[in-house]
Amino acid sequence: EPGKVAPCLLPRAVSRLSGVAGEEEKEDEEQEERRNCRVHALNCLRAIIRCGPLSTSTEAHVGKILALAVQRLGDSHWGTRNAANLLFVAAARRLFGADNEAVEAKPRGYKLCTSAPSRATILASSPLTLEELRAHYPDLHSCVVAIVCRLAEAVREDDQRL
Repeated sequence: EPGKVAPCLLPRAVSRLSGVAGEEEKEDEEQEERRNCRVHALNCLRAIIRCGPLSTSTEAHVGKILALAVQRLGDSHWGTRNAANLLFVAAARRLFGADNEAVEAKPRGYKLCTSAPSRATILASSPLTLEELRAHYPDLHSCVVAIVCRLAEAVREDDQRL
């Protein structure tokens, strides 16, 4: 999208893909088709996250995408878990480290995109506090809290069995 207008296509695409990827599992005759769509949506989100020219534009969506990947890591379908794992790695790298690993399409193939500054470089020069991280990525914060609560409950249940 041109830099002079507010982005509308990328947020819409991320929202629609996140909706498909986050859809609840239903057991019916279309279950396998929905699983395939979910896997493709997760893979499309990973491609968006890894795209070098979109690195600045995807900044606002990284927390939500990372939270979605974490949510899908526990899926019952192997293909969904696999796609979620790959998305998790790409989003975590974008959020915490190697932005320069984003790829850029070229007429004769792909190359690593080094034009975007590394998140590690940015964080090293001005580290984020937990409050700033929470403010920038509210979806990520709620996801982490939910995971910690689930783990704490599992530990309590294990303690009660002993």
